[in-house]
Amino acid sequence: MISFREGRATLLSGSSGSGKSILGAQFLVEGIRQFDQPGVFVTFEEPPDAIRDNFSSLGWAIDQWEGGGYWAFVDLTPDEDQPEVAGDFGLGALLPRIEHAVNRTGARRLVIDSLGTLYSQFNNREVVRHALGQLMAAVRRMGITTLVTAERTEESDAVARYDVEEFVADSVILLRNALDGNKRRRTIEILK
Repeated sequence: MISFREGRATLLSGSSGSGKSILGAQFLVEGIRQFDQPGVFVTFEEPPDAIRDNFSSLGWAIDQWEGGGYWAFVDLTPDEDQPEVAGDFGLGALLPRIEHAVNRTGARRLVIDSLGTLYSQFNNREVVRHALGQLMAAVRRMGITTLVTAERTEESDAVARYDVEEFVADSVILLRNALDGNKRRRTIEILK
């Protein structure tokens, strides 16, 4: 397993199927198993029930860890019953929910999955950079070790979709899932 600097933010960037979410979840699992450190998983795309179900095949008893106060979800997936709201979007509602989950569990580890969904609310790169800077500053103030996932395309030279994410993260890891002949090859590259 990769070692992450305590209290720092790491960007995990990769294309679909490269293992971003699973590496993020494994980061929380290993924190619980090896270091008795609770964790928080912030999800923007996949509901917690689906995550629990998907990862149960790996032998991860997330529901038990939740019951024991070692794992908490912050569920920010779209609600089909709620109307879509137009207008300015900010982090005002997000940060208190993360802070509450961190304080409630005593979490030392945080996963935010995924920035692409969060920042699709913004149209301007500078607004994205500012909002991401605010988010990273807030998690640093909490002193929590954070992994943040972001989408990228294999053809792109950009680290992530907005090409600003790497400037506000302390570390950047690229995950790839490339077709090599008739086989899939997964790679990991540590940029900084």
